[in-house]
Amino acid sequence: MSLSVSEGYVAFCHVLTEDQYQGQDVGYNVTICMDKGEACQLSNMGVNVKDYKGVGQRKFKSGYSIDVLDDNGQPLMLKEELPRGAKIKVQWKQGNVHPQHGLGTYANRIKVLDMGDGGIPLDFEGSEEDSTDF
Repeated sequence: MSLSVSEGYVAFCHVLTEDQYQGQDVGYNVTICMDKGEACQLSNMGVNVKDYKGVGQRKFKSGYSIDVLDDNGQPLMLKEELPRGAKIKVQWKQGNVHPQHGLGTYANRIKVLDMGDGGIPLDFEGSEEDSTDF
């Protein structure tokens, strides 16, 4: 099992309560918007990355609640879900490759870099740092 780290901005977040589909709990997840470099890196690994208005998006899932850390690596006690536009790093493990859905991405934990202002920059460039340090 290999762990990877991806960085981006929160589009949708369900780390405190399970996401639902047609009234059924379907697990915890976070969907991030990422720059082209990050999207390309994931695609090269076999991960399917959705294109939304020219910005890559990917959902990272878990069957369990996802630990959330502050930028110092200390547990962050949330009273509500992470806001849209929060800049985060997701540490995730690789799942099996599905012929239609690509490489599975299972969230292990999240590090919050910036809580943001509720918006997602659609023309952002990624961090100059190329680090998997969590």
